Amino acid sequence: MFLFLGIIAGFLIPFQTSFNTHLGKKKQSTLLAVITSFTIGLCLTTSLTLVRGESIFPNIPDITSVMIAAILGVIFVSGSVIVFAKLGATQTAILPVIGQITAGLIIDHFGLLNAVQSPVTATKLLGTFFVLLGVIGVVLSNRQKNASNATQHQNTLLLQILGVCLGAFTTIQTALNSHIGVTLHSPFLSTHLNFLFGLMILLLLATLKKEHFANLYTKSSPWWSYLGGLIGFIFVLSTIMITPVITTSVTVLTTLLGLTMGSITIDTFGLFNTPKKALTLQKIVSLVILIGGVTMTHFL
Repeated sequence: MFLFLGIIAGFLIPFQTSFNTHLGKKKQSTLLAVITSFTIGLCLTTSLTLVRGESIFPNIPDITSVMIAAILGVIFVSGSVIVFAKLGATQTAILPVIGQITAGLIIDHFGLLNAVQSPVTATKLLGTFFVLLGVIGVVLSNRQKNASNATQHQNTLLLQILGVCLGAFTTIQTALNSHIGVTLHSPFLSTHLNFLFGLMILLLLATLKKEHFANLYTKSSPWWSYLGGLIGFIFVLSTIMITPVITTSVTVLTTLLGLTMGSITIDTFGLFNTPKKALTLQKIVSLVILIGGVTMTHFL
């Protein structure tokens, strides 16, 4: 059940990024789109917290972890929108794999952030190599298919590096949120605090940038573009619930499988006004290598 929940949560993330990207274009502001997403997510967590009879402003024993997790969440959602708009759904999902795997191995090897300690082995390192090989294959397949787009963006390499960093950030955030949930004895409160502090950070940034808050709602935006907050809520809550049970590494694996399937689905069918990208043999082989490497890293 927990593995399936992780796959579903990961599968939805490319859809969240797609929705937020579309919303950002309509609002002409990535920041306002992310604020909208976090606001909807906060409304959901607040409602759930009140229904459960818990305080929406609980006593927080480790405020530093909460703040770091919230900042990483803001960076991940905002950065994903930027990378998605330039590189497409597949690279946005695949590039973070490098960061996810690396951060996951480090956290488990040293038992950081109260994670279950699991030393790095030769098998894990070999699996990581195959993961990197698969990532390179997928990225190169997209560049070959869209060579004209690659030449139009001089900062492609920087965006790809950002994508890798986003993967590390989301793994660290997952471990922190899980620790917070255990400390507060409630994954729901941990989810609520993630959205609460994240929204506060976003509003501060928007104020400093002098964003036009009147553009938070635009009539021209389709209803589905506002579902990003719901998906974010599902993802954060799911990972907080399953990480203490199946460890950080396996959580990374399950969400990664979901991410891969979700991104390929969006790219192949050109969903939500995204350009269609053929499911080539090179991409299929690369994905098989990637998934095989992740499986070797975490299960052998």
